[in-house]
Amino acid sequence: MIRIERLGGLVAAILGLSALAMAQPGPRGRPGGPGPGGPGPELLRKMLQSQPTLRFSGTRVVEFRNGPDRVRNTEIVLKDGERQRIEFSPDSPNAGQIIVENGRERRQYDPQKNEIQVLRPRREEMIGRLGMLARQIREGGLRFRIDAGGEIAGVATKQMILTDPEGNVVHRMWIDPATGMLLKREILDPVGTRIGFFEFTKVNFNPRFSPDDFRILRRGAKVVTLDDLVGRIAKKLGFSPLRIPASEPYELEDVRPVDLGPRKGMMQMYSGAKGRFSFYQVTGEIDQRRLERLAGGPRFDVYSWRSGERTLILVGDVGRSELERLSKTIR
Repeated sequence: MIRIERLGGLVAAILGLSALAMAQPGPRGRPGGPGPGGPGPELLRKMLQSQPTLRFSGTRVVEFRNGPDRVRNTEIVLKDGERQRIEFSPDSPNAGQIIVENGRERRQYDPQKNEIQVLRPRREEMIGRLGMLARQIREGGLRFRIDAGGEIAGVATKQMILTDPEGNVVHRMWIDPATGMLLKREILDPVGTRIGFFEFTKVNFNPRFSPDDFRILRRGAKVVTLDDLVGRIAKKLGFSPLRIPASEPYELEDVRPVDLGPRKGMMQMYSGAKGRFSFYQVTGEIDQRRLERLAGGPRFDVYSWRSGERTLILVGDVGRSELERLSKTIR
């Protein structure tokens, strides 16, 4: 269940925003394409507003690049407003795992370990990502156009194509204009390579659900929290289980190891009213200028310092002074 990211996607991994978060802000209202108004933001707004009430069942294919490899899963998705259940097909790498969300928490069952991880719900994360797109459009950092999207899973869609100010496509979304459901999504890297996508192959907007569909009941399974995972991953990598104290106005959302080739690293993601940031522990030293370049310009700040043989890094959109303050709270 623990995902691994590479440092090359540092900001995306840190903020959980997607490769799109690395797009640079451009001049507002730049000629040569649609401006901040019009049907694009309206379609995006409808997609955002539909999330708490969407009700469907369906099957989708999800693929992402993990280092040199591409990982593909086929997922069965049940959604009833804030409640959601995801199962994986027998031929998927995650076969047997079951994920259930209820708006307050996310429970993920791994049969191989016979454990249930209790995590933060992903709905807020997705809304945050879509909200970031809307903000970048408003500020002129992204431009858009709307095309006919054809049919996805038998549903007529509109395709929203997002580009940087130079016209490079960074994101494509196929949206059902009637319901606001996102039926297909593609994320592209700076040279136009698709690094992640999902696509629904079946969808039913009139499903029948049982209350048991949105519960995980497994006697004998070990319940594992995010704090448990901090200790587990740190111990495996030989790190100290450092974290931002619970007394700070930020909530731990995710923790995972980071693939750095010959070096080791782990990341913790936090969010709060002021914004989002991540805390990294990495063996060895990382050049500060490289970190600043990877942060994607003025939207994200980086603060790093050395602790023995490790580099500790904070990256986020809460402001450099706040990152520096938080660095003094880590225990």
